[in-house]
Amino acid sequence: ARLQGADMRSINLKGTELSGAAIRGANLIRARLDEASATASFFSGSDMYKVTMTGARMEHVDFGGARMNLAKMTGVELFAVTFGGARLLGADLQRTPLTSEGMILTGAEDFLFISDLSGVRYDSHTQWPEGFTPPPSSVQIGGN
Repeated sequence: ARLQGADMRSINLKGTELSGAAIRGANLIRARLDEASATASFFSGSDMYKVTMTGARMEHVDFGGARMNLAKMTGVELFAVTFGGARLLGADLQRTPLTSEGMILTGAEDFLFISDLSGVRYDSHTQWPEGFTPPPSSVQIGGN
């Protein structure tokens, strides 16, 4: 589906299959993507303020430059996902597998998938998994 720039505010896509979707620059404010699944999809530059993605599965997905402030992303399975430059102010990423190097490492069968958090922007309200430290290329907005 090509939904570039689409207005999908508050849409409920719970459990939806979004593989191959081009949703660049879309308005997904308060959208529900809980338990959704996406492979080879693009959400880059989208406004995903207060989006919920609890229990979602994302593989080879691009969130580069997306505004994901106050997003709830607990327990999301991430495989080779790019967040380059995404804004995660106040986002909840608890129970999402992140390593201390700022990479997400998830083993599946004999493969290791690495997702990139380079250049993300976050604040003191961003909730990371226990023991996680954002990568050096990330930028903390505001004070501690």
